[in-house]
Amino acid sequence: MSSLIVTYSRAFPNVFGSQVVDVAVGAGARSEIITMPAAGALAAQAGEGVVVLLADADCWVAVGPAPDTAEAGGARAAWPVPAGMPYPLLVAEGDTIAVEAR
Repeated sequence: MSSLIVTYSRAFPNVFGSQVVDVAVGAGARSEIITMPAAGALAAQAGEGVVVLLADADCWVAVGPAPDTAEAGGARAAWPVPAGMPYPLLVAEGDTIAVEAR
């Protein structure tokens, strides 16, 4: 079975050269493993503005208060996430993750 590791964290703005980028804060991070296909049980809490995804298989990931990875009319409201590469996304309070293998 394929799985997706989901880690929510706060984001802290850092300045690199002339760019300001959000960097995840390690303290207080929360993680769960979702076996595909499924939706996660964790939701982003207040102050958690970033989620880092790590999949062991190529997959579709949907983010939101009621995420759905299903294809409808030839389109998906989901991100293609490659296997084996950390994939950071910005999230809002209450967002959860749904995933299915590609």
